[in-house]
Amino acid sequence: MQKTKTLKYLTILILLFSCSSEKDCAKTIIVQNEFIISGANGTTIIPEITQVVDCSFPEPDAPETIEELPKLSEFSYDVLEFKFTPDTGNNTNRLEYKIQLNNLSDKKIMGIPYITKNIDGLVSTEINFGNCRELAANSSCIISFDKESSLDLGLIKQISIEKVEYFITK
Repeated sequence: MQKTKTLKYLTILILLFSCSSEKDCAKTIIVQNEFIISGANGTTIIPEITQVVDCSFPEPDAPETIEELPKLSEFSYDVLEFKFTPDTGNNTNRLEYKIQLNNLSDKKIMGIPYITKNIDGLVSTEINFGNCRELAANSSCIISFDKESSLDLGLIKQISIEKVEYFITK
């Protein structure tokens, strides 16, 4: 009987001292919320980004829902380079481009470059974050793209850039 009592007390003491303290506490917060961009050409989803922080870290503000991200109206772009190779000889095609994004406004902007392409008559959109997530006032930034894709996915004859837009996220 005495051994059983001692064993119970010992177990309780071990459990009390083995529990983690507040100093070791961690939680996961959302650093960037998920974006869903819907347009005439389809829907693009940008996943959320999370980070593990100490429990004493303040809770972030609740995300606000925006039906449609606003577009930067004082914006232009220049296609500096564009090259599509339908067959590289390695069972791939290759798309290369450089596009200069121009913020014509007097404000620094944070956002997402949104590129609309025509691929053999099928219009599709993509996001190219590159290094242009932020555009200083009256400045430019260049996004680059260089990718080979397998011809096993299908033979593409022609690709063109239809338009480039810049959606403001902040």
